[in-house]
Amino acid sequence: MTADSVKNRHQSPKQAESAPARPGQEVPSGIDCDNALGIVIHDDGTVEDGYTSGPGITGIFADKFTPASYPSSYTSVCVAFNTLCGGPRSQAIEIVVFADDGPGGSPGTELGSLPVTITSLPVFPDPVPSWNSFDISSLNIIVNSGSVYIGARWAPDGLPETFLASDENGPGFGGGYYTDDTRNGVWTPIQAFFPSYRAMFVRAVEQVDGLAVLNTDPAVGSVISTQPTDFVVNVREPVQPATLQASDFTVNGIAPNSVDYTPGTTTMTFHFTTTPVVTQGTQTMHIDEAAFLSDPAGDPVHEFNGAFYYDVSLLQVDSSVPPFGGTFSPPAPGTYQYDVNWNEALDPTSVQTSDLTLSGIPGATVTGVSVINGNMTTRFTLNIPSGGSLTASIAAGAITDQFGNPGNAFSGNYTVSGCPPDQYVITPGTGGIVPGDTDIGNHCDECDTFLPLPFNFQLYGTTYAGVNVSSNGRLDFVNANEPGGYATACPPSPPNPLTGLSYDNTIFVVWQDLRTDGGTGCANLPGGTCGVFTSVTGNPPNRIFNIEWRAVSYDDDAAAQNFEVRLYENDPNQRFDVVIGTLTAPRFLIEPRHWVSGVQGNSNLGMYTEDFCICPPSVPALNVTRTYALTHCAAPSPTPTPSPTATPRPTPIPRGPPIPRERPTPHPRP
Repeated sequence: MTADSVKNRHQSPKQAESAPARPGQEVPSGIDCDNALGIVIHDDGTVEDGYTSGPGITGIFADKFTPASYPSSYTSVCVAFNTLCGGPRSQAIEIVVFADDGPGGSPGTELGSLPVTITSLPVFPDPVPSWNSFDISSLNIIVNSGSVYIGARWAPDGLPETFLASDENGPGFGGGYYTDDTRNGVWTPIQAFFPSYRAMFVRAVEQVDGLAVLNTDPAVGSVISTQPTDFVVNVREPVQPATLQASDFTVNGIAPNSVDYTPGTTTMTFHFTTTPVVTQGTQTMHIDEAAFLSDPAGDPVHEFNGAFYYDVSLLQVDSSVPPFGGTFSPPAPGTYQYDVNWNEALDPTSVQTSDLTLSGIPGATVTGVSVINGNMTTRFTLNIPSGGSLTASIAAGAITDQFGNPGNAFSGNYTVSGCPPDQYVITPGTGGIVPGDTDIGNHCDECDTFLPLPFNFQLYGTTYAGVNVSSNGRLDFVNANEPGGYATACPPSPPNPLTGLSYDNTIFVVWQDLRTDGGTGCANLPGGTCGVFTSVTGNPPNRIFNIEWRAVSYDDDAAAQNFEVRLYENDPNQRFDVVIGTLTAPRFLIEPRHWVSGVQGNSNLGMYTEDFCICPPSVPALNVTRTYALTHCAAPSPTPTPSPTATPRPTPIPRGPPIPRERPTPHPRP
C-alpha cells in the first residue's frame, strides 16, 4: 500500500524514484467553492484527515461525479490540501478527469488534465478547508451518460508531505478511487486504504450542456427599483432565427410584444410595450424546453426558470436599541434584549434567530427572536458571557420585506459592560527542574496515565483532584486525549483528529510527538530512563506538585526531551509553572509537529494563553521557567467546593500494549 494519511503513523511511506517535475500553471477561476451555482459537494465542510501517495510517488485521488441530467459539463473544480509543520506552502499538481469505463465502473480513460499550483496550504490539524479553485472549461468535459471521476495527481516532493484534505465523518460519500505509478494502472477504492474515508475535498461546478441560458438582464436574483420593458437573454450558442418568437420568453406569465435578435450572435432582447413588472416582490422569467433551436446543430434550448425582485425601497436597518455604538448593560454575563428597527414592514416568516450573527465576544449567542411593532422591529434575545466589544450583523437577503424582497446587509458595533474572561498571564524566569522521585508508570507511545493529585488544584476556576498525564507532554484535566494526541496544533487547538475530543481544560506543558517507553536518548536523561516522574515540595497548605517528563522524539529516539510542570496548592491566582530543561530537535523530520506550550480553557469563550508554537528544526528557549497566573477583572470568587463530576476518570477500557508503529529509517532520506 503506497497511499498515506496525514494522521496515519502506522506505516512508513514507500520509497520510489522521483517522478519528473510537472509545470505549474495556476488558473484560478475565483468561484465561491461553497455557494457557486451548480457546485457539487460530497464533503461536510470539516477536514478530519488528508491523503497522499508518499515521497516521489505520483498518486491520484479522484471522487465520482454523476450529473443530475444529460448532457452536462464540468467547468470549475475546487480542491483543498494540507501539510505538516514545516511543510511546503505550495504544491504543483494536476487536476485530472477520468471516464467511468474502468472495471466495475472505476476510473478508466483519462479525459483531460490541467497543471495548476495549490497555494497557502494550512498546517494539519485545521478543520477549515483552504480552497483553491480552477477553471477547467478548456478541457471540454461533456458527460452524455454515466459518471466521471475528478481529482488531483501529484508527487510529494519530499518530507514533510502534502495531502489532499479528506472528510471522514460526513453524511455524503464521494465514491473515490486511488492509483499511483507503482500500481500499473490498477485503481482501488479509497476506503480500502482508509476505512474512515467519506469524501475528498474536491468539488466541481456542473452545468447543463447544449443550448442553455447563461444570464439575463435583469439578472437572476437581482433587486431592481425600476419597471423595465426590455429584457436581455444571453445563451450559450447562436440560435436559428426562424425558430425564435417573442412568445418563447415570459415575465410573470406575460409574453413580450417583440424580440430583437441578430443571427450568429448569442444575445436576444425581448420588448414589452407595457412593463410586466407591476407589483413589488418576486418577478418570474421562463422559457419552455425546446422553445427554439441552436444554430447550426439544431439542439433544443433547455428549460429556463429565473426570478428577480422589484423593490421601490430597499429594506434596511434604521436604528437599534441599544443605539449603534451603545452599551449593553448590566455587566455580563447575562441575557439581553436587542431591538433592530427597520425602515419598512418585513415578512415575519422570514425571520429566524440565525439571521443575526455575533462576533467579538466568544460564546455570545442569539437564543430567540420575535417580530413586533407592526412588523417594523425584530427583537432578539442575546446570551453574552463576558464584557467587551460586540459586533452584530445581518447578511444581505437574510430577512425579507413584506413583498418578499431581500433586505440590505447590516452591521453594528456595541460595547458590553462587564469583565472579559479570566486569562492566564505568563511571567518568564529562569530556574531548573526539580527531579521527580516517583515513577507514575507512563512508559508508552500515545497514552494517558491517570494521576491522583496530592491536593485539589484549580484551572480556570474548576477544581480537580486528578489529571490525565499524556506521554506527548500534556495535562488533560477532562478528556483523556490519547491516542492521536501527537498531532499538535497552536492554541486554540481544535479537537483531537482521532478521538474527536476537545483539548479544552488542558495544560500544554511541552506538547510534541513524544514517547516515554524507551530509546537511545533515554540514557542522556536523569536516571538514564524515560517516563514521567513526580515529586512534592513544601508543606501543607502551600505544597508544589512537580510532574517531570523524560522522553524522546517519536521521529528520532536519540533526541532527548526533559521538562516539567509545577502545580501550586491554594494559590489565589491558580498558579502553575512550566520549566523547560532540555529540548532536542529530531535529526529526521519525518512528520514534524509544532512545539506547543500554553494553556487552554473553554476555547468557545476564547480562554487560552500561548507561550510558543514553533516548527522544528527550531527549538524553544532552554533552561527557562514560565509562571502562569490567572488574572481577574474583578475580585476573585471564593474557592469552589471540589466536585466529583469535575474529576477526570480513567477510561474504563482495558489498555493493551502501545499502538505498534513502524519506525522511520534512522538515516537521511534520499
